[in-house]
Amino acid sequence: SDYNTLQWVSSGSSGTLLNANTITPTYNPSAADIAAGSVVLTLTATANTPCAVNAVDQMIITIRPFTTVDAGSNETICQGSVFTPNSATASNYNTISWSTSGSGSFINANTLTPTYTPSPADIALGWVTLTLNATSIAPCTQNVSDNMILTITRKAVVDAGPNSTICETSSYTTAGASATNSTSLQWTSNGTGTFTNPNLLVTVYNPSAADIANGTVILTLTAGSQAPCNTPVSDNLLLRIQKAPVTNAGPDAAICENDIYVVTNATAANYLSLLWTSSGNGTFVDATTLHPTYTPGSADIASGTVTLTLTAQANAPCSGSSSDSFILTINQIAQVDAGADASACEGTGLMILDASATGYNALNWTTSGTGTFNNGNSISPTYFPSVEDVNNGMVILTLTASSNTPCTAVVTDQKLVNVTPLPTVDAGP
Repeated sequence: SDYNTLQWVSSGSSGTLLNANTITPTYNPSAADIAAGSVVLTLTATANTPCAVNAVDQMIITIRPFTTVDAGSNETICQGSVFTPNSATASNYNTISWSTSGSGSFINANTLTPTYTPSPADIALGWVTLTLNATSIAPCTQNVSDNMILTITRKAVVDAGPNSTICETSSYTTAGASATNSTSLQWTSNGTGTFTNPNLLVTVYNPSAADIANGTVILTLTAGSQAPCNTPVSDNLLLRIQKAPVTNAGPDAAICENDIYVVTNATAANYLSLLWTSSGNGTFVDATTLHPTYTPGSADIASGTVTLTLTAQANAPCSGSSSDSFILTINQIAQVDAGADASACEGTGLMILDASATGYNALNWTTSGTGTFNNGNSISPTYFPSVEDVNNGMVILTLTASSNTPCTAVVTDQKLVNVTPLPTVDAGP
């Protein structure tokens, strides 16, 4: 008040004043003023005559710079990891906060280095936008923000397929295997078999002899993931190897015609079922067991031999069967016929020509008298009656036969021999 003129001036070098001779000028800060952060404005009032002293006063204008934010560069993480920004910056702000286009969660979201945990939806989408928001310091009112894209690389997922069983004569095809998000595939085995192509998802495994002997082998499918997922992932399957049936009916054997035969030496392995069959007309007891009992039939006995066969059906997934046989010899009990009754003359040997014998191991002739045999162990011996035989007028000759092993029966037959004495004469003295 009480002034003649007014004049505003700035301490800045390049700011401008509009209406600098009024009480309400407008000041436009220069870049230098903004960089300096403040400027001094001076108001000078000249006095009315006769006063000669001018009045001067100053004010300081503080200049707040705009708020700036930079969310940082786009980044990529692996599924299952969390993310912490390492290149975000902000200046001249009052508050900051992070937000997401997805549904994950932040820890310390009001700092420049929060921790973001992606949600399952973020992972499924494969990316999410993270936004850094800043509020300005008064008197600035602008709120600013900046975005970055967080790419979420999914880990490889592998499934080697279900546990399976094959026959020892077969190979295994990995048709049930699957893999997603993989950069490479590798099949391995804890056995010694071979893969046709171990880098293909669907390949063929050929078991080794050692695998077959062990009965099982573990097949492992390993997949590499896209960077930055660097840890391979694996899955296993158990491959059971079913062996084909093996049979051994046992060695050839022999029995007597009046015996039964119990199978004791047969062996079988890796079978679903067993069945014994005969080439003859005998019968089995428990023909579906490994050690049945066989009773020879009439045709078997007449033939003297019969073939017994053991057949084993395979366990799935093996097919077919395995068979083995042995010959059962059936020895008949000895049969003897000493021949018809006969007559012999004193002093003359009786040659036996009508005796017969079968199925024997040894023959022996004996007499009820005291005569002697020539070739008494043959079927056709000669018998020489003794004086006692002549005096008795008869003698009984017995033919004895021992059966062939394993028959143990001893059989006999007899013939009556009438012994006629030589005539005697006496002409007298």
